[in-house]
Amino acid sequence: MLRYTIQTIRYDERNSISNFDQMNSQELEMAFQKMVEKNKLVRFSQEREAKQKGYKIDENYQDPDVWSYVK
Repeated sequence: MLRYTIQTIRYDERNSISNFDQMNSQELEMAFQKMVEKNKLVRFSQEREAKQKGYKIDENYQDPDVWSYVK
């Protein structure tokens, strides 16, 4: 048996924000930006740990701007 689940970026990002369905557009954008900043900090600390363990990290990588798909 094989099962596929397809989720859009809109579905994925919105569901990562608690109570997104009760927010107006400005509140949603602010919550999204806070989530992006939090994710950057987590990524930075994980990359730092990986570097200390000897891994090479592509520091030129830029996360795509997905806000236009979320709103």
